[in-house]
Amino acid sequence: FCAACVHQAIAERHSRLHDFFADQANIKDAMAEGLAVRRRILVQREARRSHRQTVAALSAELADVRRDTDRLAANVNMLRHDARRSQQRLSEQLVLPGLPPAQATAAAAAAADAKLTAARRELID
Repeated sequence: FCAACVHQAIAERHSRLHDFFADQANIKDAMAEGLAVRRRILVQREARRSHRQTVAALSAELADVRRDTDRLAANVNMLRHDARRSQQRLSEQLVLPGLPPAQATAAAAAAADAKLTAARRELID
């Protein structure tokens, strides 16, 4: 082989290797962009799924709280109604049998107060 032929073969090989590595770098860059986009999409999907689960859990908790609140409000309304009815009965009958008037009023007030206190404790808990 003459020196010119060897030199030309080496130059062609060098040119092909240069083109190969340039193409390889371009493909790697293109794949990196695609992988980054895919990674972002997967992260967003996971965030959406997590958000849906959190919202569902909070909605269920809110429904439970609303049910409990409605039940406790009904109990308080019942106690208020009982207290009003008791006061009305006391105003109609000034004296309970067997008790002096002041003690009867105090006993009825204490009973109504005990019911309201129990309802308040239930609301707090």
